[in-house]
This record gives sequence, C-alpha cells and structure tokens, in this order.
Amino acid sequence: FSAGCQMASRWAFFSSAENSAGIQVVVSDCGSYLYLNSLRPTPECTVTRNSGPDHKCDSFGQPDGNQSLYNQYKYGLYFTGPTNSYVDPFVINSSLTIAAIDAFPSKNVRFLFGKADVCMCGAAGMENDPDYCFPTGTDCSPNFFQSALNGVRCCDTYSDFTDNVGDYSLGGMVQGSNRLQRGLNYVHYLQYFYAARGDTSYNATWGIFDGGHDSAASWSSPLFTEWVFGIKVAKPPCPWKGEDSNITRGGEDCESSGLPMSRARVPNLGTWLPSGGTPMYSVWDA
Repeated sequence: FSAGCQMASRWAFFSSAENSAGIQVVVSDCGSYLYLNSLRPTPECTVTRNSGPDHKCDSFGQPDGNQSLYNQYKYGLYFTGPTNSYVDPFVINSSLTIAAIDAFPSKNVRFLFGKADVCMCGAAGMENDPDYCFPTGTDCSPNFFQSALNGVRCCDTYSDFTDNVGDYSLGGMVQGSNRLQRGLNYVHYLQYFYAARGDTSYNATWGIFDGGHDSAASWSSPLFTEWVFGIKVAKPPCPWKGEDSNITRGGEDCESSGLPMSRARVPNLGTWLPSGGTPMYSVWDA
C-alpha cells in the first residue's frame, strides 16, 4: 500500500520470481507507477480534479521536454540517474528490460484503488474535492496552494497520515493529478501499451474499494479478501453511484440489495451493515 505499492509494483515488473512460483501481487494506491515507454496520459486524462472511479483513458502521447524530466526511473525505464543494485543489471543489459516487458502480462499483478484517494494538496491549480480532501478534525500539512475549507486544511494522505506526501513532481503529475486517477490511467495504459505490441488479450486486473488513502479500508475490502484469501463475500451496494456499478474488469458488479447501507468499523473487523443492523458479511482487517 502507498510507498509499499510503489516498491512492490516495480519489484513485480523486474522480478522473475512470479514466473516460477505462482506468486500473486496485490498493490493498492501507489503514489506513482513505472511506465514502460515514454508515453503518458494526454491532458484530457489528467484533469486537475476528482475525475471519479469511472475515469477511463485511451489517449497517450509523449510530453514535451527531455525524458529525464518525467521518464527517469522510478517513473519510467530511462536509466540515466541513480538506480539501485536490484535494477542495475537492467541498466547494464537492455535485453533484460525487454524480457521483463515481455513477461509482465503473464504475471498475476492486481491493482486496488481507493475511490476517495483523489487529493493532491501540494499541486498548483488542483481543485481538491471538498467532500474528501478536507476531513473535519484534521490538521494536515504542508499546504502550499490550497486554501482551508471551513477552517480545515487540505489532506492528501489521510486517513493513514496527516502529513501531506502526495507526489506533485513533474514525473508524478504527468501520470495523473491524484492517486485514483493515476492508477486508473496506468491500468488503461498497460492495456494500450501491450495492444500496440500485438498482445490484445492482456487486461489488467483491478478494482475499487470504498475509502481514501486508507490501508485498513483497502485490506478489509471485499476484493482484497477474495483475491488474497479466496473468500468470496457478498458485495455491498456501490457507495459512490447508486445501486449497480461495474467495479472491476470482467463485470464483477456491486450487489444490488435494495437496502440502504452504511460502513461500520469495529476493531480488527470490517463489517457492512444494512440500516436495520444485520451484517451482510464480515471480513478481517489485515
């Protein structure tokens, strides 16, 4: 999750372990992603506001400027700056990088995004969502460009932290204006990238959980429980747009129960409760 998502998603690309060990990698709410060429989402895919969980991107191009400004590793495979001992063999031998690109579609890598992880308090011109980015009772910092809302300052890494650590660098912002948008752009980019190479069968596996930058909400979500533990739980109504909504590739729909739902959190247990109070399902927090 978060910084761990950045590390694990890049390890999943460079590592050959998944090829032989049947390893599944589930990553959630990365601050940035590793792009496999110099293309990035075009401006219509990186609007500086919450573009929602239904955001799609099918337009990619090369940004203006030197690749070292946006495509340097860790954001891309342009190896002219500092790397590390794990990546160094790929710097020295480009055939290893090509082999890693070829192997990635066969790896079991899954992406999970918080529908409310849409804030970026350090970015100039960002229209931070008043419903998600100014949580009552918090005091997040730093804030460079965002005015307070009803005396509450902008938070972009809540509820895990009150330190604003969203990546507003050029390398991050050309991927999207917030973590949800960046994640959705990336899974669509992967499909675009591999289709251009002739692999039209590849589809990234991804889903949405009901939360912001919240590791507990991610780990206690129905999709995480199903993917990691193999426990299929009843899906709640889609909390962000009414009853029925496609929340993952492949048509795994939210459950349409006809009951108004609310999220009730108790220690070590995540439970969805109808308004009458009877649990529909329970899942463990990690």
